[in-house]
This record gives sequence, structure tokens and C-alpha cells, in this order.
Amino acid sequence: MAGGTIAGHLGQANPACCNITTTTTTTTTTTYTHPTVQLVQLQVQGMEAGSGDAGGADCPTDTTQLLDRVDIPCLKHEATLGFLRTHGRLFILVRGPPGSGKNIVAAELEELYPDCRSYWSDKLFSSPVAPERSTVSIRESHDLCLNKIEGFMKNDVPVIINRNTNVMVWEISKFLVLASRYGYTVILVDMPHHFVLDPKVLTATNNKGLGESYITRRVRQWEEVHPFATGWSPRPRDAAKLLHRYRQLTKALHDEDPALAPKDVASSNVFPFCLARVCVFGRTTPESNYCSSEKVKKAYGRHDTVRVFGYATTRGFVFAMAELTEDQASLVKGHDDSGSDAGKVGEKEVDNLAQRMCLSLSPSNWEDISCIVDLAKFAASEKCGGGDDEEDSLRRAQDKTDLKGTLPSRITIMPLGSVDGTEYSFARAVGAPWTLLAEKLRSWTAPAAEEAAKKVGDVQVYADTESGGEACCLLVDDETVELDVVFTGYYQPHTTPLSRNTWSLTRNFGRGRPRGRRSYDRDY
Repeated sequence: MAGGTIAGHLGQANPACCNITTTTTTTTTTTYTHPTVQLVQLQVQGMEAGSGDAGGADCPTDTTQLLDRVDIPCLKHEATLGFLRTHGRLFILVRGPPGSGKNIVAAELEELYPDCRSYWSDKLFSSPVAPERSTVSIRESHDLCLNKIEGFMKNDVPVIINRNTNVMVWEISKFLVLASRYGYTVILVDMPHHFVLDPKVLTATNNKGLGESYITRRVRQWEEVHPFATGWSPRPRDAAKLLHRYRQLTKALHDEDPALAPKDVASSNVFPFCLARVCVFGRTTPESNYCSSEKVKKAYGRHDTVRVFGYATTRGFVFAMAELTEDQASLVKGHDDSGSDAGKVGEKEVDNLAQRMCLSLSPSNWEDISCIVDLAKFAASEKCGGGDDEEDSLRRAQDKTDLKGTLPSRITIMPLGSVDGTEYSFARAVGAPWTLLAEKLRSWTAPAAEEAAKKVGDVQVYADTESGGEACCLLVDDETVELDVVFTGYYQPHTTPLSRNTWSLTRNFGRGRPRGRRSYDRDY
């Protein structure tokens, strides 16, 4: 049975990928012009299909077919493209085995995002004075790639693209460390999700002349990279406007009634991320099924809008409070959750979240890398969050949120920072503080509950002044605002059964200590 695919790459074709010796394969080469780069199309004919379900017949045969099959919002969804171009801190990682078409997708992304910078490990070998491939030079190429990506992030490059192989979690974890440290939103483009990859075809189409045994091993090493949590990522400058608005409200409350005013944010070195579900890297079967569900995959990487109606403080953390639509709220629940308790935030949901958090707290299998970038730096001007200039203001919703008429299951949080004396951690913020706040919301939103709010200026104050760290304060703003976001994951470096032994190297890198040496063994 015949099968074929295409491998596009920058620059000239590597002769090694064209000189394939086999008695069953005939290779022809056709050169044509891509919008930004010249791609080389390798049409492999007469090759026997692999042992997979679809074999080589599932592979696209030219650039157009490949891009048609890679159906991801950051490539094709106009609203998403428009939002991501203005996001400001976006890191797109295109990953897959050699020969799977990463170069083609990355080239298309570079065309769509003109302000981007792109770098990948193999770029070291594309120059006229490239070194010979060896264990040492390959290791150096990976170190150079990490340094380049970190340099882009330090210089606030708005869109960064990487197309390393990254088939295993340990390989991509080093990039996740950088994204977490510098507050970049991660979107993964996984090539194996779009078509079956046949090692025989990949052997012919990869541009490094890699053998079939190596390609087969790399295909078998493929690991899904699930996040610590799913949710919605806003533009950093919009999140900074929310922080500014919180400070405006607390100052006004302090002037009116100091006893009601919550504490100000002392540390805003945070990655703004509006929580959908803590899924702890898909380590349990329900969480793995959730991450792989059609509902989550369809929403992943797509532009959306959430409504922010107020702010809350509890246990040393400050949150923006968001109201979700029915579709957005469905992304919070697992595929096996019953709809009968859709309006409740009860003991079962709190216990389930607590159980998932317990799975995540072992320092031996992951580490919550802290963001070192101050969210407040993205505030454009004193007009931030107010004023008459629409470009500098948050977009007001046509109708404001009525807390009494809102189901608690439609409310979620976005951490904005921590108060004096509390070290910020996203994992800690969405653990006990959120479960405590969820319990308070159940009483504050109950229709039959006594009026708990006190109106002060532009804000309704719901305060629970219990002692022992159980105090909660909710500020419902008179202005509900709409926040443009993209649905993605809160990614952190972690271990898996296959990537367990390399975690110490990533931890050292995350803490700024010299990395241990590991032979990449041609893991491009």
C-alpha cells in the first residue's frame, strides 16, 4: 500500500535525507515557493505502510494538505489570531518526531505573527560554518537554544516560537521553566494529534538523515504534556488593569471606612491565569480523561471572553473574581461529572479539589516555578483601569453581574498577588484559599440568605471576619468588565514514569544552578 508525507525545512535540503537506500522506495524532489521560505517537498511513493492502524496512508502529501490537517486556532481562527497578536507574552511550542512537519507549521506561524522571534536547537547546524554533529555539538545546540529563548523573554518579545522535537516531558520541561519564570502563556502544537505518524515515512522525510530504528524509538517515546491546571490567560496588560482597579477600590474603602478595607497587594510577581480546573498533570485516570476530552481539546488555544465582577482576599492572596458562561463552566467539570449538582459548590467539590491538590504537593515530582516579572509593570499609564480612553480602559460589560443571581459553579478566580507576609504560589493560591472562598460564596449567593453586603461608594463589600486565617473579603464592583482570554494550560515542569530520572536536571535549571550534563543522543 502506498503512503507519503512532506517535510519542509529552512534553507537547502540535507543530502542525507534524499539519499535513502531501499529496494521498495522511489524518491522524487519538487521545489516550490512558500510565502516566506523555500520548502522542499519529498514525495515518497511505493513505500510499504507501517504496522499502525492507518500506516503511511494517513499522512498528508503536500504543504497545503498538512496545514489543512493541523486544525489549531492559532493558525486558522481569525478571532484567536487577532487576540494572540496583541497578547504580548506568548510562547508557542511546535513538537513532534523528526519529519512530522514541524518546520512547515512553524514557518506558517512566523508568517502569521510578524512580531515573533523563532529559535530551535537544530538551527546551529544550518549555517555555512556549522559544526559537525556530535554528542558535544548537539548538547551545545540545546544549551544555545535555551539561552536564545531566555534572551527573547528577558527582552519581552511578544511571540516566541520553538520547534524542537520535545517528544518527552523532560525535554520540554526546560522550556516550561522559562515560560513560568518570565510569565509567558504557553500553547502547545502537538503534531501527532493531527495524523498517524509512520516511522517508515518519517525516516524518508526527516531532514537529518536519521535512521528508521531511531525514528521508531522516538515515536514510541511520545508523551502527552498535561498542565497543572486548565484555564484562561489574559493579556498581561489587561490583568495589570485589574490589579490597578483593585488598588483603586481598596484606597476608596480605606478613605470611607478603614475597617472594611482589605490589605493591599504586596507582591504582584504573578502569572495571571483564570482557573478552570486543577488537573495535576493528568496523573489520575479522571484527570487524564479530562485533559484528553473532546470538550477540552476543542476549546484549547481558542480566544474567549470572561466577565470580571469583583475582587476577593483570603489567606494572604488577592483574586480577581470571574463569572463564567455555561460553556466555560462545563470546562471546569470532568467528563463524568453529573449535572444534577451544577449549581452547588459543596463538600464533594471541595474534597475533590483538596484530593487533587494533595497529589501535587510532593516536591520530588514537580515544582511550582515562581514568576519573577511584576504584573504591575504592564500598566500602561495612570489611565489604567479608568479614564475616557477606551484603548487604556477595560471593556465594560453591557450588564453587571448580580451576585445573588449567579450560581457558585459559574464563579472562578484569577490570582493577582499576595499581601504582606505571604509568599506567592499559584498552587497554594488555588488550593485552600479557593476552597475556603468557594464555601463563603455558597452562603453569599444564596437567595434566602440575609443581606450580607455593605454598600460603600462603587463597591459592595461582603466580609467574613473569622479569626485564625479564615477571614474572607469580597468586593463586588459596580462595573463588570469583559476580559479577552485564551483557553490553555498552566504548565509547570514535572516528572512522568518515562521522564522521572531527569527531573533533578530541570530542577537545577529552574533554580538557576548549573545543569547536570546529559547526552542528548541525537534527540533533536
